Amino acid sequence: MAHMVGAGSSTVAFFGNYGQASYASAKGGLATLTRIAALDMARSGVTCNAIAPFAHTRVTDIIQPANPEQEVYKERAQKVPTENVADLAAYLCSPAASDVTGQVFGVRGREVFIFTRPQPAARVIAEGKRWEIDDLARAVDDELRPQFGELTTDLEFFNMEPLV
Repeated sequence: MAHMVGAGSSTVAFFGNYGQASYASAKGGLATLTRIAALDMARSGVTCNAIAPFAHTRVTDIIQPANPEQEVYKERAQKVPTENVADLAAYLCSPAASDVTGQVFGVRGREVFIFTRPQPAARVIAEGKRWEIDDLARAVDDELRPQFGELTTDLEFFNMEPLV
């Protein structure tokens, strides 16, 4: 069994952050590439997973916080060693993970997260050939709105001390 592990994704790909559209979309593309590579390589017995690390790196060293919240976020990131990311990568390359593929993991100190891909959570169906706008509005409000995700940033979601 061969393994490919990419540590190039980022949690900002799933949450977004102010002023990081190009960075976040590139990292989101890596998550999609991971899934497609896993599908393409499955018949050859190759696994492919991605890791979104939250740790002290050269990148976190150069971050220039624009506000107090970003300063706290950077301070937290500076406390997190990279060894936990290496542990997850080692696991993903081990026989114990031989059937783990197409996944995006996050690592923040001793915490390991799994990110699920976007997929339909609910649906509504037009009764006629097309929706009447008022009917569509009611259907969205009644059936889809309860499934809407919160509009939170990476900084807001991970606004707690990491477990180091």
